[in-house]
This record gives sequence, structure tokens and C-alpha cells, in this order.
Amino acid sequence: MDIIKEKTVSFTGNRTLTTSDNQPDANLENVIRTELSLCLEDCYREGKTNFISGMAIGWDMLCAEEVLKLREQHSDIRLIIAIPFQGQELLYNEKDKHRYKAIFEAADHKEFITDGDYDKDAYHKRNDWMIAGSSEIIAYDSGRPRSGTASTVRKARLSGVEVLNIYDELKNYFTISHFAKRYLQRFPFVTSFRYGREGLLFCGNQQFIPVPFTNIKGIEISGEYLVFTLANDITYRASIYSDECFVDFNKTTAQA
Repeated sequence: MDIIKEKTVSFTGNRTLTTSDNQPDANLENVIRTELSLCLEDCYREGKTNFISGMAIGWDMLCAEEVLKLREQHSDIRLIIAIPFQGQELLYNEKDKHRYKAIFEAADHKEFITDGDYDKDAYHKRNDWMIAGSSEIIAYDSGRPRSGTASTVRKARLSGVEVLNIYDELKNYFTISHFAKRYLQRFPFVTSFRYGREGLLFCGNQQFIPVPFTNIKGIEISGEYLVFTLANDITYRASIYSDECFVDFNKTTAQA
């Protein structure tokens, strides 16, 4: 497969996705997926249609999954997986082996960087191959100086490749202590809205409606719905178990 550098984006990131203070956050992955999906849409609008994942656990496979979702909307998207050596996935846990297999089978191209089994330099060779073939790197680099991610980010910048670090984009999110953010730790599985870096995104009229945490003045459970009361007294009712979401204003209810 011919890979055109100007149309190609690669990913590099930590295997464990953490906040800046390493505190547990049940919705961190949801926030990351939202921000990443928006970045991927921006890349697509810029004409970038090839996306390379190195297939490590954590960031790499998460990115591959989001690219596959984007491909459902844009058939010219291509997922390329860069496999450092045969059997990369053998030390993964069962859940990640299953994810690896699903991504492997769905990928548009598999690039095997080395021919044999584990090679201590294979990861570096894979990262160098991705940098050489990409015009942009989307990273999740928490700043661990000796990590492979940090090394890849440094090499990319020295090579003139654009780097967007999602971790840096989330620094304000990490500091938010609003009651709504704390309350919603109980609901990471809800799909009737999305978690973003400043608050929630409700879907209405085929577009996202952003609602910052600071605009939420109350949340309660009513049957199978989470009911959000905003500072302007608009109310959103979001299903806990389905994608249904309704907005209630001026005593008139409409489906969002």
C-alpha cells in the first residue's frame, strides 16, 4: 500500500491513560474518546485519510477503534496497523487480545516492521517508520521522560512532524472539581450524551450541543433518566440505558 505522507496521521501514547494527578476518573476514557474523535474529524476535513496505529495496549488500540468508527461515516478512511514483531499481542490480557484481533481483522493494511519474534529494538523501528510516513502525530504523552511515547514525540518534532498532545489539551479538565463531574463518575457507561473536556455534549438536530459543567446546577435520577437542570432552567433528560435524550424548555418537550 502506498502511503502518502501529507495524508497520513500516526498515534503514539501511554499504555496506561492517567490524569495529571493519577487520581481515578471513571470517565477519563470517555473524555479522551470524545476529544480524539473531534480531532480525527478535523484531520479528515484537512484531507488526511490514512491513520497508523502501533497496536500497543492503551492509547494505540483506543485510537484504532476510533478510526474504525470514523470509517463508518467516511469510506475513504484507511486504518494502517504497524506491527513491531510477530506475536505482539501474546502477552496481552484476554480482553485486549480480543480487541487486538478485532482491530487486526478490520484494518485496511498490516505493516510488519520486523520479520521475527520479539526484538528489543522493534518498537523503536516501528516508531521511526511511523514518523517517516506521517505529517502529523496525535499523542497522549503524560510527560514521562524515558517513555517510548516521549521519545517518539521528541523525534517527530525534530523531524518537522506536527504533534498534537491530547494530554495537554485536557489539562483544564484535570483541574475541574465541579459537583457534576464528581456525580457522573457513577455513569461511565451512559451513551445518551458524551463526556467532553469542559462538560457534556448532548446530541440535537444532528449536532452536538456543548453544556459546560459550570452551567449545570442540578442532577437527579428520574426512572431510567438522568435529569440535568441548567443555569438557564433548560432541562435535559438523558436515558441511562439507551441513546434517548430530550430537552425541555418553556414547558415544551422535544427530542434532542
